[in-house]
Amino acid sequence: STWRISFPWGPFFQSTGQNLANLIVFWAFEKIKKDFGKPDILHAHFGEVGITGAKIKEKFNIPLVITEHGSMMLPGISSIQRKQRVLNEAYKNCDSLIAVGTNLSKHIKTLGVEKVSVIPNIIPTSFLNNRKQLNKKKNKQFISIGSLLPSKRFDLTISAFARICEVDDEISLVIVGTGPMLLSLQKLVHDKKIDNKVSFYGFVMNTKLPEIYKESICFVLPSEYETFGVVYAEALACGIPVIATKCGGPEDIVNSSNGLLIPINDEDALAEAMLFMYHNSMNYNPEFLIEDIYNRFGEKSITNRIIGIYTEILEKREGIRESD
Repeated sequence: STWRISFPWGPFFQSTGQNLANLIVFWAFEKIKKDFGKPDILHAHFGEVGITGAKIKEKFNIPLVITEHGSMMLPGISSIQRKQRVLNEAYKNCDSLIAVGTNLSKHIKTLGVEKVSVIPNIIPTSFLNNRKQLNKKKNKQFISIGSLLPSKRFDLTISAFARICEVDDEISLVIVGTGPMLLSLQKLVHDKKIDNKVSFYGFVMNTKLPEIYKESICFVLPSEYETFGVVYAEALACGIPVIATKCGGPEDIVNSSNGLLIPINDEDALAEAMLFMYHNSMNYNPEFLIEDIYNRFGEKSITNRIIGIYTEILEKREGIRESD
């Protein structure tokens, strides 16, 4: 059985501090232990939660696994002091440390952690059940999805799209997401005189996203940094190729068989990539894209790897008990 303690940690942590967060997680853990018994494994997601996990491990002698997703571990994203705090209080006290991307694991190792496993995020089943629902006749639209933040470079996407959209009266760009840059992005669209070609969909439920992906010829998101990049894998799971940047996470997902990788903050390269996809997206086999993503990031593939880590930890612990 699996029990999950979950709440919006990021905003909560910033407003309350680690001590109160510890108390809440400890309270929830005590309730689980009382009602169902002490768990065999504790698995924390993100370093901050791992700090609390390390305290629970110490008190109750439970093996701890941490999966790091956070971009704060990347250079230039957060202070060295912040990194060291997470490292010293969480990483070094866990039984197994997982990073969701190869690039992220390399940066974690530079902080003194010797062993980091790389296990990517799971792509939800709703994005993988597309084999019989492929849209063979797609709209001539590019799709971009994410929080409207500066690091996602939606402004670059709009500017590059403005340079190539005259090739076809029916070509369009759909942007899905909400965030602080909405008004400035809408102004940019207006300034570029492409209001009739760019649509802002706002927030869309995950269950509705596959239909939007499948109506598009290509997914594009030129982020400045990503630790993994779930949206790229989601798009591929819906049978469309992607344009991504060499920003850390996408390199584990995107290759020459399923899309294009370009340098960060390069409008010329992005415009060229979008023009290439306009002319060549039909040459990417949707069935291949879906099967490849399913094999690499499907639930069975990823959970088997995580279960393998759990089994190794428990067998090692059992061996220590027997030797005692």
